[in-house]
Amino acid sequence: MQSKLFVFISLFVFNLSLFGIEVVKTTESYSAENFNCTKYEKEITRPRNARKILVEEQRCEIKSLFKPGEWKKHTFLTLDAEDIGDIQFAHGYLMAEQIADGSLIEALENIKASTASMKGIKKNVFKSIRKCIFRGLRKSVSARFNRAITGLSEGFQARLENDPNLKVKFRTHREFQEATLSIELGNVAYGLLHGMDEKWLKHFGKTLVGCGIPITKGLAKSLLHTIGTKGGLKEKFACSGVISNKNISKNGEFIHARNLEQTAMMRSWNKHPVTFLIKEKKIKNKVAYRDTTKPTGYVAYGTAGLVFPGGISGYNDQGITVSLHQLNARTYDRRTKKKKGDMLPMLQQEILAMAGSIDDAVQVAVRTKVFSSWIILIGDAKNNESATIEVSPKGVVVSQRSTEKSLGISNHFLSKSQDKHHFHSRYSNYMETQSRFYQINQFLKGAESTKNIDEKSLIQFLASHQDGYVNKEFIFGTSLGRTSNIFTSIAMPASEKSVLSLGDTSIANHGTYFTVYSDIKNSSFRLDNAIHIRSEKGSLIPNKAADLYGKAYLAHNGGRDDIALDLLEKINLIFEQQTQQGSRSYHDSHLDYLLGRFYLAKKDLKKAYEYLSRAQGSFTDEYRKKRNQIYLLYLSQKFNYNIGFNLSQFNSIYAETEAFFKGLLKNGYHQNLTKINSKLSSSKNIHAHLDIEAKLDLLKQIKKNKIKDFKKSFGKIDMSSID
Repeated sequence: MQSKLFVFISLFVFNLSLFGIEVVKTTESYSAENFNCTKYEKEITRPRNARKILVEEQRCEIKSLFKPGEWKKHTFLTLDAEDIGDIQFAHGYLMAEQIADGSLIEALENIKASTASMKGIKKNVFKSIRKCIFRGLRKSVSARFNRAITGLSEGFQARLENDPNLKVKFRTHREFQEATLSIELGNVAYGLLHGMDEKWLKHFGKTLVGCGIPITKGLAKSLLHTIGTKGGLKEKFACSGVISNKNISKNGEFIHARNLEQTAMMRSWNKHPVTFLIKEKKIKNKVAYRDTTKPTGYVAYGTAGLVFPGGISGYNDQGITVSLHQLNARTYDRRTKKKKGDMLPMLQQEILAMAGSIDDAVQVAVRTKVFSSWIILIGDAKNNESATIEVSPKGVVVSQRSTEKSLGISNHFLSKSQDKHHFHSRYSNYMETQSRFYQINQFLKGAESTKNIDEKSLIQFLASHQDGYVNKEFIFGTSLGRTSNIFTSIAMPASEKSVLSLGDTSIANHGTYFTVYSDIKNSSFRLDNAIHIRSEKGSLIPNKAADLYGKAYLAHNGGRDDIALDLLEKINLIFEQQTQQGSRSYHDSHLDYLLGRFYLAKKDLKKAYEYLSRAQGSFTDEYRKKRNQIYLLYLSQKFNYNIGFNLSQFNSIYAETEAFFKGLLKNGYHQNLTKINSKLSSSKNIHAHLDIEAKLDLLKQIKKNKIKDFKKSFGKIDMSSID
């Protein structure tokens, strides 16, 4: 369809209803086959300091190729001002309606919901611990971070005052601050909880002394778990990053792609997506520029209300590309020296604002105190260089760096010195991140000869459901394509081009992708009608099943296992129907395992055995077979050895299963991980040893036919990592 252009110009029209905050200079509407946009050039004045923020605001509707007839809204926001506080004022003011219904509000609701079912002293102590952690974080973050949060909440509230029809649940500056800090709240809470499991007195003392709260060990652990899962962002780290350098890309383009998985934002991220172009003129630099030049602006991908979109992924006008990858922090800081700390997402955004090279980025990281452990995958398109920067409260390490090889990362440290500062709460988490890292390296190695990587091949690769341990696709396996995917971005800084998931499907990277060009120099965006594609995975994997799984996860996380189980059964029915149609088999052993676990938690032993025995027959890797056997041993015992294993089989399989987990704990080695050169650390105190110890303890209880706590042993199900 031929593009149509409609231009309406209104020079310096003053909007009296908004008390002089907003001046619309020009308005332009343009459309093509795949999008309709209205572009505004505005000037926003911040009342506090009378400073001007120059704005280009594009409100677009983009055509879905996955759902015919549907169009998805996306905002492109260019913000040019003196200071980050002014930039965020304009953001809060212009996007107030979307912020009131987006991820920031979801985070606030999670914080408030965490105490909804508590009563009496438990509720009071819970609030005290949470406030204590927040207090330490608030007193530690940098002045720049606080200016950003102040600006966002100030702009939001200014819009509320001028628009009485805007309905919101939260309005205070403190609430905005706590919602933004909720990522670190979860990190610190999990660090404390893990520490109490390892050396309880030391870390319990941190809670007592640091917060001054009289509390028992058991109550402290219970409350920290609740803070981590509901009061902060629940752990779910499955973000994969890939850099294809000029040596292996089809058109000689430097490309940085990433999947963003965050189960805590599954409901809200794609409600109001925003792509930002930010120009912050005055910033206190942490870089001593020698052979590099300070950036003038950067492009960042986010959602309405996100104060650090550059902390997710993006690129700057010096060709620096970044993506951030979260870890569970074994070493954590509840607070740093006053006003000297920052959340890692804010640190990464500072890298985009300051760095002209990877060395510059390392300087920024070294000069910033942090609270927990993260990895930054960084590229330098000018020099065809890529690296991984590992950051923890104990320091900064560049674990990979090359101008020859393309690099990728998942969610585990690679350097020996940093390895001890993070942990995996379950061995299945460890398997998952190793699987994704292995598949990324295999993909990049294969491209060394074919040199065929472009945005289309990366779209298909990042949506892949190939399991890293077996040569088979699983919807719920240890793959790059995750049911928790909320966003995928592909950045090509040399051509100032971004290919982004539209968010029109429940698994975002199974849906539509669109292309947008940025012009950082002239502070503008331009959509491209020609490059508008759909992921092939959207047709291979039943999207309805994935959508139901997402809903089941949210129901389970909200304590509604009855709803979760019903939704999982509906997925099972879809798979059976698809298989009967003869196109292909959709049998998924991970789904059978989950159904078996849910029925076991309900004490429906026959149903539990039906699904767990079916899963046992289709699991091919040793760890998952042995994990499944634990529950089959229990069920065989409950059926007096008439179903499942007879007594002789029970004893031999028990011995075999126990020996496997003891060997895993002692040697830190798993035979199915051989091909990805993956070992548990020689230090017992690191990767998932507590999970393995818990499995051995459960085996002992089964052997004695005496389960201490049925709910703790069989009722705790993790749908995020299928354990």
